[in-house]
Amino acid sequence: MTLAVYTAFDASEVVAIRIGNWSQLCSPYTADAVIRQVPARAGVYVLWANPHGAGWECLVIGRAENLKKRLLEHLAGEDPRVVKTGGPRCGFCWIEIADEIERAGVEKYLGHVLARDPKAAGGDPGAEPLRVPLPPRPPSATPYPYV
Repeated sequence: MTLAVYTAFDASEVVAIRIGNWSQLCSPYTADAVIRQVPARAGVYVLWANPHGAGWECLVIGRAENLKKRLLEHLAGEDPRVVKTGGPRCGFCWIEIADEIERAGVEKYLGHVLARDPKAAGGDPGAEPLRVPLPPRPPSATPYPYV
């Protein structure tokens, strides 16, 4: 993990946080891919979907104490949005962030930037958005709308 300095969403405050780098986009989203590639560490993840072949969209933004476990839970049927699309029409990426407050802030920021569907943003309504580099977009995804 590296020490990085990022600003709060409204740019009024600068904070130093310890985060990793975004993983590469992994697709298809399968249990085997998660088991082989995702660490059992805390972080934030983004699930992408291309259910009709018309273009990729952000499906879910979340945070977890254990990224591997949480991504496997999505595949196990807990989230109907993932079950409907799954496999080759889904992709995922993650970033390691150890601190829970920082994870909540990053999740909220990504919700502002990436989520078309308010359900995808989720997150702690009281969290202060924390601006970080954006995750890798799938090929031919729509540009980030609010950057």
